Amino acid sequence: MKIFSSSANKNNIFNNITVFSFGLFPILPNNIKGLPVILLIVSALVDSVKNKSFKRDNKLKVSFFLIMASVYFFYLLSGIYSENVVIFGKKLETGLSLLLVPLAFLFNKNIISNKSINYFKVTFIISTIFFIVFFWSYNILYYTSSIFTLRTIDLRKIIDVIPLISLHPIYASMIFAIALFLLLGFWKKIKNYLFFSTLIILILNIVILASKMVIISLILISLFFLIKNRKKYYHKAAILIAISFMSIAFIMFTPNLRQRFNEMLLPKTYKKVIVWNSTSIRNAIYRCSFELLENKWLIGYGIGDVQDNLNDCYEKTSNVLLDDNYNSHNQYLSILLGTGVLGLLSFVIMLWYNYKLAFNNYDMLFLSILFLFSLNFLTENLLERQSGVILFTFLINLFGWKNFAKTEMSGKISNKKLIT
Repeated sequence: MKIFSSSANKNNIFNNITVFSFGLFPILPNNIKGLPVILLIVSALVDSVKNKSFKRDNKLKVSFFLIMASVYFFYLLSGIYSENVVIFGKKLETGLSLLLVPLAFLFNKNIISNKSINYFKVTFIISTIFFIVFFWSYNILYYTSSIFTLRTIDLRKIIDVIPLISLHPIYASMIFAIALFLLLGFWKKIKNYLFFSTLIILILNIVILASKMVIISLILISLFFLIKNRKKYYHKAAILIAISFMSIAFIMFTPNLRQRFNEMLLPKTYKKVIVWNSTSIRNAIYRCSFELLENKWLIGYGIGDVQDNLNDCYEKTSNVLLDDNYNSHNQYLSILLGTGVLGLLSFVIMLWYNYKLAFNNYDMLFLSILFLFSLNFLTENLLERQSGVILFTFLINLFGWKNFAKTEMSGKISNKKLIT
């Protein structure tokens, strides 16, 4: 009995280390961003061998794993007709988390315990605050003596060049938004000055970086919860909406922030490519993407050849697009261009099934995270950088498998209803 207890404790310790490593994700150096995935795989193997968890896995769990990892299988299939083998290999390597993370969760059910999840939440929030402190300290020490002289365009460049832990401004904004959702999950337990101070810090940093879709996502998510369940989520939604509208006011009265949103309303934005106008650049990218889809919408070009084909279109459109080697700036379009309609369908089914799990179990945190990623997939290829794909796959599997286990235990799922 003591031996069994000792073995269980060691497994718990290893699981805690794994969850802790994902919680540290905002401040992990970029060259070891993949470390949490490695630890997750090792913990799954240890748990599988010691507890023989694989033998107890039923067909339902394997089917759920196949849904969660389905898009990666289409990545692999696209290798049959991808001519650029080097890029194909790099894309597979970057997206490997799409396969390994759900596989690890299939073998290790202990990682989805409430204790482990709370451990992750607290660590992630604290790590995000540490990142923000480091970001502003770096700004002040190396770029200016006064934070009041900084412009949004400068901050977005600086956050992308911070030593060791640099993040693209959109990915940083996504991390801040996720930390915000996790913090609001403690609404009933903690309502003190530290809670509200952290809330305001996260919101302000999202606004200052002015990633348009992240801000729009927060407003839409807030409105959704306010409309869906006014009584239960009134306070959380009211806080988000109040801060969102204050943020909008802040944007409108701050010239360099206002410019990033005003560019969406300028007629010339949609007529030609303007180097300083991100909306204009995206518009041209989307035109090229849809032009390519007219020829190969069924099977796509193969994930190794998408960029080459986009560059051919950019060469005819504008040197601004070609010089910066822009991707499709839309995850759905990227998957469609790379794997065709079936690849995109597998990805949409995976998202839809997780939405279904979140709704059935009233998991508003999971629902918020799904909304955030789904909306930002419209403007960014989040799964084509380590910072995006690892964060997405861990979160969607952590909460997806947790809700799957809940649904399975309560008898809401039958083997026949998994796909339907």
